[in-house]
Amino acid sequence: MSRIPESKVEEIQSAGDVVSVVARYVALKKTGKNFKGLCPFHKEKTPSFIVSPEKQIYHCFGCGKGGNVFNFLMSVENISYIEAIRRVASDLGITLPDYRPADQKVTDAEYDHFYHANQIASEFFTTNVSNHARQYLQSRKLKKETLDRYEVGFAANKWDGLLNYPKYKSVRQDVYLELGLIQKKEDSERTFDRFRNRIMFPFFNLSGQIVGFGGRRLNENDQPKYLNSPESKIYKKGTILYGLHQAIPAIREKKSVIIVEGYFDLLRLVDEGFQNVVASSGTALTEGQARLIKRYTDNAIISYDSDDAGIKAAVRNSQIIEAQDLNVTMVVLPKPYDPDTFILEKGRTAYTELLKSKILPIDFQLNALQTRNINLALEEKYKLIDEMLEDYLHIPNDVKIGLYIHKIADKMEIAESFLISRFNNLKRRYRFRAPEREEKADSQDGYINKGQWRAEEDLISILLLDKKEVARYIFEHISTEDFVNDHLREIFEILVHQWEDLGHFSLKDLEKSITTESGINLISKLSLQVIQQPLKYAVGCIYKMRKWHLDARYNEILRLMKEESTSSKSKSHYTKELTEIRLRISDVENERQKMFNTKI
Repeated sequence: MSRIPESKVEEIQSAGDVVSVVARYVALKKTGKNFKGLCPFHKEKTPSFIVSPEKQIYHCFGCGKGGNVFNFLMSVENISYIEAIRRVASDLGITLPDYRPADQKVTDAEYDHFYHANQIASEFFTTNVSNHARQYLQSRKLKKETLDRYEVGFAANKWDGLLNYPKYKSVRQDVYLELGLIQKKEDSERTFDRFRNRIMFPFFNLSGQIVGFGGRRLNENDQPKYLNSPESKIYKKGTILYGLHQAIPAIREKKSVIIVEGYFDLLRLVDEGFQNVVASSGTALTEGQARLIKRYTDNAIISYDSDDAGIKAAVRNSQIIEAQDLNVTMVVLPKPYDPDTFILEKGRTAYTELLKSKILPIDFQLNALQTRNINLALEEKYKLIDEMLEDYLHIPNDVKIGLYIHKIADKMEIAESFLISRFNNLKRRYRFRAPEREEKADSQDGYINKGQWRAEEDLISILLLDKKEVARYIFEHISTEDFVNDHLREIFEILVHQWEDLGHFSLKDLEKSITTESGINLISKLSLQVIQQPLKYAVGCIYKMRKWHLDARYNEILRLMKEESTSSKSKSHYTKELTEIRLRISDVENERQKMFNTKI
């Protein structure tokens, strides 16, 4: 991917105006220093979308999306970061050279050769369908217009079918080799068609260009059953969803996407009028594919095969999707059907009824556990519950986690407070084991400590006001160890370094340091908070944070005293520590009262 020097990005961002860009998509009304309008990213009746010309950022206090002018264009137009920069530069009349890393030798013209080669192959596949292939497709009872829309074709049962196609020679042979359309024989320069005697399904990117192919065997003795294009300069596995290009308008209209496993499942649904369908092509979804879905909808419906493998894949992929903060439900088909065979035999209406009765993945799991494990021993029951809780460690939605914990408690007949405690312990243990994945979660410790987090958020908002006297007071009384929320701690650490290096705070530099979408949304939210009397407010936040830590330790000691009640030595030690904590709480309270009584 092209890279643009950071100095050039800063020049473009400084010259650009987020208000004028947003105003092309949103009717804005000036309110005080800022502008307000209806959010373009979710449906709302009361405007909660704020644009700040002073800080050159936007934030929706309804759905939480926010960032700078580049982030806005990326979200509203579904384009890449580089393309967003180029759009703003073009508006400003700034010409950008074709910046590329030193090791990237591919030009745009060369990329065109790759797309052109795939288009030639697709033409060959769709214009040379054998009688055998035609009979097979007819047996699947799919409409011709559906097959034509997805450019379903056939690779002839020949070693040189594509090689002898008249348009073949209009592109260099090395391009076909890299795309995996042809192969070289071992110890020879001679080439042959890689796809032979297969129904061919082209993979389209979001611009409608063919980046690769999937081929299904016609002869059941051929191996493998499915043969896909290898990765190339234009095709990366895990970044493409079959049918997404065609489905985008319907996904936006329906505000949901149906995810199936196979090509024929998708074609069957489209044939019956379900246009908002994509296929995962029988593989586990990647985080990149889940993020791709989130560009267009927050609601995913998984409709996989009814066999054990299909059910396991549905549950596994639901967790990957939920980690991107999407809403996921499952359509449970009766055995032995898949979506294709079910609709073919039972009809569109029957499938529509199944869609209406879709369930949450956690409900499916709990029902399955209750059915199979009625007489479990207590230890086995706890082990299964731990496994379920671990599945939800990466869900960034606190409300959803709370709902799931409540459901587990209700179905498994276990105290909800125990599950909350257990979930928090698993969360801490997981962060210790895999800190590199920590940034993928939007929250820690389940849905607990919201008051503490609010105080931490407000303290960051106060620092972003860039008031030197207030910042100095905060840094004198709070350190990074006082933060419970890892994301807020990370932001605080960056602000500490800015203060030490610059003596003030830079929102643009902070945005550069935070790379996750959730982090950018959080920064935009905090920087637009309106806070009166920031020093007095900071005193209150610091009091809450310090008192929470002391209260937490106090409760922990009470628990330890109960567990070690038979030890007089332990009791004496803990009693002394409790007394010290009470004194410290009193000191914190007195200090807060003193500051409040002072004119600040």
